[in-house]
Amino acid sequence: MNTQLVEYSSSDEEETEKLELPTILQDLNSDSFRFFVREDDPSKHDFRSRTFPHEPGSWATSVYIACSHLHSRILEAIKDPVVQSNPVMGDCYTVDSPHISLSKTWPIYFHWIENLVCNLRSAVSSFGKFWIALDGVEVLVNEENTRSFFTLVTSEESRIALISLLNSVDSCVTAFRGPKYYENPKFHMSFLWCNGDVRKKYSTEILNNFLMDLRKVIFVESKQISHEVTDVVCKSGKKYFDINIL
Repeated sequence: MNTQLVEYSSSDEEETEKLELPTILQDLNSDSFRFFVREDDPSKHDFRSRTFPHEPGSWATSVYIACSHLHSRILEAIKDPVVQSNPVMGDCYTVDSPHISLSKTWPIYFHWIENLVCNLRSAVSSFGKFWIALDGVEVLVNEENTRSFFTLVTSEESRIALISLLNSVDSCVTAFRGPKYYENPKFHMSFLWCNGDVRKKYSTEILNNFLMDLRKVIFVESKQISHEVTDVVCKSGKKYFDINIL
């Protein structure tokens, strides 16, 4: 018996029809608002190190108390010749938007942002406005030891008031897969920062002199700076949401 192999090929008369993606899926790659894939270029952000890699569709998010009205006052104070002559100042950058953090920075999905903001509004709506005092200058280093911050720290009385607000914010953050804030937080407002750990680069004497000079020029009129807390801010990507606590 002869066995013949039969080959099947598409007929010239038959046309293969290509299936097309639905329009909504075709548009995903062109949606730069939600799915922009960014290549990290450290030179574009003063060589700061990311605490987590950028992922398409997720936005870096944080919650804080804005202190923008203190910006010009601090900038004017640190123009003092004694401060400028300290070698530490040569490594420092000014903080563009002074604030007191109520959360760490963490990534959330774009479609979670609205719900997060709604949860925060509900959580802090029972708080009335209150005053806090900033009465000291300290240098703090982040967990990764990649950045140092020169900060104004709050008084102990202010810390107690802020703890209550923080607990409400923490519950919202963890509900959206964010980390809890520090166990024993030191509430502070950063006004200068530099790369690396300055405690390893400069002697204790140089750093202490710098801190002392900063105290003198910032608290020249009084022993503390007062700030009224009337709202908190949720920043997600380049979006800002003001949440009143009145």
